[in-house]
Amino acid sequence: MEYEIIPSILEVRDDAQKNLDMIKDAVKSVHIDVMDGIFVDDKTFGVDEVVELNTDLRMIVHLMTVDPHHLVPEYALAGADTIIFHVETAKDPEATIKLIKKDQCRAGISLRPGTSLEKIKPFLDDLDIVLVMTVEPGRGGQEIMPDMLLRVKELRRIAPDMDIMVDGGIDENTIRAAKEMGANMFVAGSAIFGSKKEKNPVKEIEKLRSAIE
Repeated sequence: MEYEIIPSILEVRDDAQKNLDMIKDAVKSVHIDVMDGIFVDDKTFGVDEVVELNTDLRMIVHLMTVDPHHLVPEYALAGADTIIFHVETAKDPEATIKLIKKDQCRAGISLRPGTSLEKIKPFLDDLDIVLVMTVEPGRGGQEIMPDMLLRVKELRRIAPDMDIMVDGGIDENTIRAAKEMGANMFVAGSAIFGSKKEKNPVKEIEKLRSAIE
């Protein structure tokens, strides 16, 4: 199984292109949080912003929005490699998965901490990725909810070949536990970019990678 560190550019949104250029040789993918100000409080990464990003990295678009179905074609056209939507807001998850794949993207589903894992089990056979939120979605810099790693373990048991992604509170101290529970894709924002000007994102990525080797 391939393990992948995936930088989230949420916290460096205002300087996204500069940061993408810095990490382009260190990773394969970038995580882009699309927020509509309804499902979560903030509003980020409209389709025009994604179109303007100049990168060869695979763009993993995480739709933290109401009615994600109608947004799928726009973000697919904007260059998304993978589109992940929330089970809580999808009117017909099966139809949305089919639409994502029709638009030649990998399909993923996510659920917030308060949502039962049972909600996504009917769709596992059709998915490429499950994103387990290990914090409440909507803002960066939160501490991981350790109990959420137990659902990662359960997912790995019932879907042994699935790509399982974790997002929220992932750093040098938590990434190994996430791996041991079964995650193989690790989204990190604060741990890579942080608020310290002296932080070198490439070095931070290497620290995370070393922690799971």
